[in-house]
Amino acid sequence: MLPQTISIAFLTFNTYTFLLGLGIIVCIGISALTHRLNYADGMGAVVDVCLAGLIVGIVTGRIGHVMIHWAYFSEHTFEIIHINAGGLNWHSAVIGGVFGAWVMKISIRKTVDFHLLLESWAVAVPLLGLMGWWACSTFLCGYGAEINNLSDFPALLVWEAPAINGMVAPRFATQPLGMLWAVIVMGVIIVCIWRGWLRKKRFGASLMLWAMGMLLLGYLRGDVMPMVSGLRIDQWLDAMMLIFGGAYAFWHRG
Repeated sequence: MLPQTISIAFLTFNTYTFLLGLGIIVCIGISALTHRLNYADGMGAVVDVCLAGLIVGIVTGRIGHVMIHWAYFSEHTFEIIHINAGGLNWHSAVIGGVFGAWVMKISIRKTVDFHLLLESWAVAVPLLGLMGWWACSTFLCGYGAEINNLSDFPALLVWEAPAINGMVAPRFATQPLGMLWAVIVMGVIIVCIWRGWLRKKRFGASLMLWAMGMLLLGYLRGDVMPMVSGLRIDQWLDAMMLIFGGAYAFWHRG
């Protein structure tokens, strides 16, 4: 588990911000390189489109998080803008990121191949998911539901860890499982790219795989989340993103 701050030379970073920032830089680099390998120029335009998507995605991701947890934020309104302390909803961040990038593409950077850009984001989805769960293991968010005994479940699924209140207990190992699933999804997408599989469908496939994993992981989580018809709100959103990814892949089936 990482400390909550990381020092590099004379600079000190919040670990949550540092990990997500590192993931974002790598993802933008992948998108720019992908475009460069397919076209003679346009890397600067791709970076501009990615940055537009990033800005809108962060804003919508925060809005989604605040709306879901409005019972808390209505009494702590001063914390709404404290993004560096953690708290982004990945579903609304993805939707906002795609929308922001699309607006930048059609309005200013018209030379960017938007479909190729989304395909390069197939790796970004699990990569940022990995960084998010890694950050959660440090800030104790997304912790697992408490169990009676570690021996009641396979060793891969459980560990002894603290909740957000610092109370250590046997619980489901949601943060490591989230990181493991991110590595698996990245591996699948990288193999698809290497073998030439799922052309024009990789973004949708990545979104489907990630959403499916998060939907199942939701059954093991113990952090507070509003419930609707027996499911956590984020599980309903996972299902929505699963459908969205499937629709994207179906749309490009030809």
